[in-house]
Amino acid sequence: MMEQVHGTAVSIPDKRGGPLLSKTDGAVFSGIEGGFAAAVRVADCLPVFIFSRGRLVAALHAGWRSLSGGIAEKALEKLPAGPVQVFAGPHIC
Repeated sequence: MMEQVHGTAVSIPDKRGGPLLSKTDGAVFSGIEGGFAAAVRVADCLPVFIFSRGRLVAALHAGWRSLSGGIAEKALEKLPAGPVQVFAGPHIC
């Protein structure tokens, strides 16, 4: 779970998948195996999920401040090179 602050910070959780990522709006998953869940809380912000080879590799809480500040680019910089699929979920506006 992320302590979302409408910013551009992107964190990488440790392998234990601690309960809260402090002051971050993005999480990139590296080396975490099954048994975890990624949560993004939204209303008018956009939930963005990035997949590589069919596996979730990043979850973003993307409001206008985060998007204009480059949160998607920051998440992609933390991923290995290669094709990804990006999905945006529902939001209010």
